[in-house]
Amino acid sequence: MGKSSLDRHFRTSDHADSRNSNCFPLPNSTRSRGLSGDAQLKLARDVNEYAVKLRDEKPDHSGFFAALPSILSTEASLAELKYALDVLKADGVTLFTRYGD
Repeated sequence: MGKSSLDRHFRTSDHADSRNSNCFPLPNSTRSRGLSGDAQLKLARDVNEYAVKLRDEKPDHSGFFAALPSILSTEASLAELKYALDVLKADGVTLFTRYGD
């Protein structure tokens, strides 16, 4: 999300007198076909750490739902879930209804 888009998002939220605006990173990017489990985990971590920066710009107005690597990679997903909830203090996670082919 570019700086102007983020500013517009916060202005719209303020105008609507919204006190809860969640950032939803694009977690489907972590399902990218052809990425290895390690690459999926790195992408999810990068996306989540970016979302924390967005949240921290206006912590009284926003939160985020964490991205996970494919849940078919159980260990990687559990590791990122723990990190996102315990360390980054994510408000939740985004899951999909379908994984795999």
